[in-house]
Amino acid sequence: MRSSLVILLYCCIWAGQASWAQTKKIDSLRQYLLPALPDSIRVRVLNELAQAWLEVEPRKALPFVEKSVQLATNIRHKKGAAQGYCISCVAHGMLGNYIEAIEQCHKSLALYETLQDSLNIANVYNNFSNLYAELNEKASEIEYLEKSTSIYKKYPQAKYQITLSYILNNLGDSYIHVQKYDSAKTILQLAYRLRKQYQPEKIGSVLAIMGKLAYTQRKYGYAYQHLQEALQKPQSFNNRGQRIDAMTEMAKTNLALDSTDKAQLWAETALQEAQKYALASERRNAHEILATIYARKQLFEKAFLHSQETQRLQDSIRSQLKIKEIAKIQISAYQQKKELENTQLQEKNAQQRYWLWLSVGTSCVILGLLLYAVWLYWKRRKAYHTIAKQALDLQKASIEIAQLNHDLAETVARQDKSLIDKDKQIEDYLFINAHRVRSPLATLLGLVQIIHNKQYNSEEELLYLLEHVYNNALKLDNILFEINETLHEGLEK
Repeated sequence: MRSSLVILLYCCIWAGQASWAQTKKIDSLRQYLLPALPDSIRVRVLNELAQAWLEVEPRKALPFVEKSVQLATNIRHKKGAAQGYCISCVAHGMLGNYIEAIEQCHKSLALYETLQDSLNIANVYNNFSNLYAELNEKASEIEYLEKSTSIYKKYPQAKYQITLSYILNNLGDSYIHVQKYDSAKTILQLAYRLRKQYQPEKIGSVLAIMGKLAYTQRKYGYAYQHLQEALQKPQSFNNRGQRIDAMTEMAKTNLALDSTDKAQLWAETALQEAQKYALASERRNAHEILATIYARKQLFEKAFLHSQETQRLQDSIRSQLKIKEIAKIQISAYQQKKELENTQLQEKNAQQRYWLWLSVGTSCVILGLLLYAVWLYWKRRKAYHTIAKQALDLQKASIEIAQLNHDLAETVARQDKSLIDKDKQIEDYLFINAHRVRSPLATLLGLVQIIHNKQYNSEEELLYLLEHVYNNALKLDNILFEINETLHEGLEK
């Protein structure tokens, strides 16, 4: 009990200091809203003011957001407008205006997607998951948490890994609600490693969810171990609700382990915390556990009182749930409307793409025909030039052939003349051979035969015969010389 009072006192002091610090921050930011400031800086200051009010009184954040978004839109400052829409989403979600919150989130997401700002896209996904968690739409909550997780896993820096550990913690809790225990275990182990490495002082929230998983799987020893380690450090939780839930889980775990007194202590502490901060759901859970504990102790009067209080709070929560159910129906209608608008937009875009592609196709066909016409003209022009060149070459070749024919005719004429001359020379040679050569040769043969037969009577006759032989030989030599000269002249010609 004493430890519970100490915890309550610490929480009161911490809440007061936090509120005072935020008020001081708001006052200091107001001083920067001077008319002389550039519009982009005014947008940033307005967003920071809205963020500061968000943590103190969400309703007062909305006017600053509206001014910020309007100014950012006027100066086309997409990032500033996206930040404003994001803050507006959180503010409306805290005020229970879920439809408006989701609409603001969609606007923020569209701008961040245009800017391709993946980290802020992941932040918007977190806002979506928080809204669907409030509406108890676990499927949508898990969908957006998984999208956010896939983005943050790409960034190894410490601050992003810390954010990833918080997202994984929420994702693990959601998996427990939909009974995906293996997935929850894997996710929570990763969250535990990241939190222990980068932010060990805030490890209590992860341990509490791990304890909740162990309790759900009826592993009460592990549940007690995790919850005890978490509750030893009250500052290690992300918020008051998580710490009270951990106390409630600890009471249930002790009850399962038959430690009724410890269970009663933790349930009463959780009830005190929940009453202090007006948390209806946590109060109902604490009253329900206390009713079970007192029934087990056979203190039926107290058990009945706690049961009545549980029923009263349950009725109150049901009325709130009805409001949320109405909001869920409205959101479903809004989503259907958005889907219809998206479908119509897609059909419109499809028609625009169709006409665009038709225009592009027609233009391509016309361009193709023009190119074909140019190519055909160029080909024909090239063929014409080729034919003209070939005609010119043929003309030159005919001139060359004519010249060659003329030269050949002259050559043939010369050769004919040369042949005629040679024929004449041959005729002359034959004539000389037949008449001029034959005469002295026959005479020589006759004289040589007379001498050989010794048909002479005296030496004088022999000398006379030899003289005639000599004279005919000289005559034959002269004739042969003339023939040689004639043949040499013919060869030279």
